[in-house]
Parts: sequence; structure tokens; C-alpha cells
Amino acid sequence: MNTEQTKSLIDAISMEEYVQKGKLSQCLPADAQITLEQAKAQADEVWIVEKEKLEVVSFDYDGYTVNLTLKWEK
Repeated sequence: MNTEQTKSLIDAISMEEYVQKGKLSQCLPADAQITLEQAKAQADEVWIVEKEKLEVVSFDYDGYTVNLTLKWEK
């Protein structure tokens, strides 16, 4: 998979599917994997919340936004 496909793969996931399966990786096609670097490269925004040790990768679509919130380990 190339970097350009990352945003379109996330866009193809329905909210119902995500709620049922609970993990982004379980909603992707079996042959697709998204690395953090690929996600950041396709993101519309990436920001860090230092106090809570979070990184947010945000994808904007027509009428909605998908935020992947990642908690840092130590």
C-alpha cells in the first residue's frame, strides 16, 4: 500500500463498522496496514497534547472528521 491510499482507506470505514469492531486495524481490508508515518503524511492535521501525552492525527472529509488519538507510553 502506498501513502496516498491511507486517507481513502480510512474514509471507506463506516461508523457502524468501527463501533462494532472497535479497532481501526480490524476495519481495514485484510491486505491493508497503515503505519503511523503513513497516517501522519496523509493527515489534514497532527497535534500533540503534551500534558496528557497524546498525539492526534486528524482526517477531514466532506461533512465529518476522523481523529485518531494515540497515547504515548512513557
